[in-house]
Amino acid sequence: MKEATSNQVDPKAVADMLIISPEHLCSVEVGLLDSHQLRLVEDSVHPGQCYNNALMTALAVGGDKVVLGATFIDRFGLAVEHAWLQMPDGSYFDPTYQLLDDTYRPERDYQYFALWSVDVDDYLDAGERLRGVANMAIDFLALRTAPETRHLFEYRRSA
Repeated sequence: MKEATSNQVDPKAVADMLIISPEHLCSVEVGLLDSHQLRLVEDSVHPGQCYNNALMTALAVGGDKVVLGATFIDRFGLAVEHAWLQMPDGSYFDPTYQLLDDTYRPERDYQYFALWSVDVDDYLDAGERLRGVANMAIDFLALRTAPETRHLFEYRRSA
């Protein structure tokens, strides 16, 4: 994963907020989809649906992976569980915030921490494997409870 270069909130603070194992968080830089890519997905991106938004955008623009992690929103001072996409060249994009926040500037207002990713082609199979239900989005509940990903949430509050 490409390491972020701007001043970042401490990943341990993000881990404390979301009860995530800090050693599995990786700070990444997220860029902006271009206007052509945005037109392809603008009608299929919806509030509160970041997992589906990331998958549908990845499919539309040739994304390689759906990434689940944490986004620290500077103006609110809080971290949220979130999903975005990774392209084959290693770049990252967040269609949810880019399309739904008029003031979105990832380099200024949002700090991203990747936790887990899955190939777009394996997404639905992984969802069925982790959740036990076909055609379901992979969300944090699935990751927290599945035996193969539960270790991502082994947590001890930082001092």
